[in-house]
Amino acid sequence: MERDIEKGIREAFRPAYFRLKEKLLEYGQLAVGYSGGTDSTFLLFVAASVLPGKVMAFTADTVYM
Repeated sequence: MERDIEKGIREAFRPAYFRLKEKLLEYGQLAVGYSGGTDSTFLLFVAASVLPGKVMAFTADTVYM
């Protein structure tokens, strides 16, 4: 599955994508604030693929959202 994602990433964004994966691996586990938008969805997807079983997503229900 991850290879399919990498095929869809434009050449210009590949270096940033691979840096993101490396940084996530350094953390070892991660909590992601998930809003449902594009950025947090992408981060959560990549984190879950790099750190399977070691990622938690959090959302908040507030009057500000």
